[in-house]
Amino acid sequence: MSDLVSTRAAIVTALEAVLPGRVYAHPPTSGRAVTPSIFIEQALIGGEIDEPVATFPIWVVADGAVAAQIEAHDGIVWNTWLALYPLASNITARPMSVAGWRATVVEADVGLDVFGLCGAPDPIAFTYNGREVQHANRQ
Repeated sequence: MSDLVSTRAAIVTALEAVLPGRVYAHPPTSGRAVTPSIFIEQALIGGEIDEPVATFPIWVVADGAVAAQIEAHDGIVWNTWLALYPLASNITARPMSVAGWRATVVEADVGLDVFGLCGAPDPIAFTYNGREVQHANRQ
């Protein structure tokens, strides 16, 4: 993948097949998620300088009666793993319980192609707090 924005978009597209209409590129802003749902947290970056890897924490949440909740949740987590398999070099899952919901954080490691075949990328522009910001790459 070329950058965090396009990688996040590719993950959302892949996960839409798992839970159509319930996949969110970012965590809920109200503090409450509609369940079941899948949302993506802020990415972490690691790896080597010329081969960076972004780790995307992807939350899978479900509610309901205990047995039904666990079965639905297990199915969503498994299908999330399958959907991420073509994109990620490594996938892990950590189950947890949050406010009475079953939750799993699925972490997908995705390689980032920062230099490609043509050297360092051109300066990029992005939006922050409603303003466009120009970022010049340092050589």
